Amino acid sequence: MNRLRKLARLPWRVRLMTIEAAAWLLLVALAVQCLPFRWIVARCTTVIVGADAPAPGVFDRALVAQVSGAVQRAARHLPFKLLCLPQALAAKAMLHRRGIASTLHLGMAVADGNRRRLQAHAWLTVGDVGVVGMGASRGFTRLAGFGNEP
Repeated sequence: MNRLRKLARLPWRVRLMTIEAAAWLLLVALAVQCLPFRWIVARCTTVIVGADAPAPGVFDRALVAQVSGAVQRAARHLPFKLLCLPQALAAKAMLHRRGIASTLHLGMAVADGNRRRLQAHAWLTVGDVGVVGMGASRGFTRLAGFGNEP
């Protein structure tokens, strides 16, 4: 109940965007569990292989920040844990809906510890602006990008 009170206190535009983000997160989480990854990635359009994605055209940085905040807020308050891939895909869908091109990055890293193991991470950018997952992307080697940036 406390979560609903917090949501009700937000300005109506922020509230609507957070509800939209929650809906996208639920849809994407279901898709990641049920559909082949190649089908999901095909919906992200052009495959970009290499170190850096090309710079996009002009975009509204404030709108990108609002989408980023809404996705992160919704992911924090949903009753189950949504990791980097569903967050990045949900933000990508929301930005695409608003006409803003973005790139989904997938990377790998080797985790040191008792046993060495591979870790995967996904993050989303619009040009040089990080949308979701950028903080945790340090130390990950970018393997591929999927986007529709010019």
